[in-house]
Formats: sequence, C-alpha cells, structure tokens
Amino acid sequence: MNKRTIVAFHIGRGGRFNNAGHKTFIGEKNFQDLISMNSEHLFEQNRKNGKFCRKHYTDLNGTVVVDADELNALVGSLNFDNDYDTDYCCYLDECDDNELRIIANSDYWNKEALLEEVGYLIED
Repeated sequence: MNKRTIVAFHIGRGGRFNNAGHKTFIGEKNFQDLISMNSEHLFEQNRKNGKFCRKHYTDLNGTVVVDADELNALVGSLNFDNDYDTDYCCYLDECDDNELRIIANSDYWNKEALLEEVGYLIED
C-alpha cells in the first residue's frame, strides 16, 4: 500500500502588508500533530449542559474546534477564528496550485522532489 503524504498549512497574518488570510506551509504533519502543536489553545471537554458526552476540544470561548468524530482523523482543520488563526492539513495530492506553489517556495522540499511526489511542477 502506498503511503499518502499529509502536509499542513497555517492561515494567519503575513505578507507585505501583514494582511489576514496569509497562508504558510508548516511541514509534513497530520491532524494529530496539529492538535498537539495547538494543545495550549485547546481544552478537552467531556460534558455538555452538565451531562457526559463524547470527548471533544473547545477553544477558550467554548466553541467546539475538534468534535468527537474528528479526534482520530489524519486530516482536518483547527479553525480558531475564521480569519487570522487556522491550521489545517490535507493530502499532498489534493493540494491546489497555490498550495503547491507555497510548498515549492519553502525550504522543506526542493522543486524536483515535489515534482516526484505530485507528478507535475508549478511554475512561478
């Protein structure tokens, strides 16, 4: 069986004018790695309205960030505020051209290695 590569991105502030929505490549990480990386911002819960429920994670405001169905997933998203603080991971072969361009311009993979992984090269 061929192992599919999982890559992670962060959406936050950045770029020339420090605008919201700036996407950066974090590395080859799965959803469990993202949960670990953001553990100081996630709060484990197992009760809702005073009754026991399935384990899930919330942010500081009590908004569910990771529900019980996503706990063991390999890919997913940690969306803290819809604009400035979102981490997500996906399979490399499902990345769009913009995401592949971000990976190619990072120091993580050189363009030739990325070409081998994906099967085509994104030109600047």
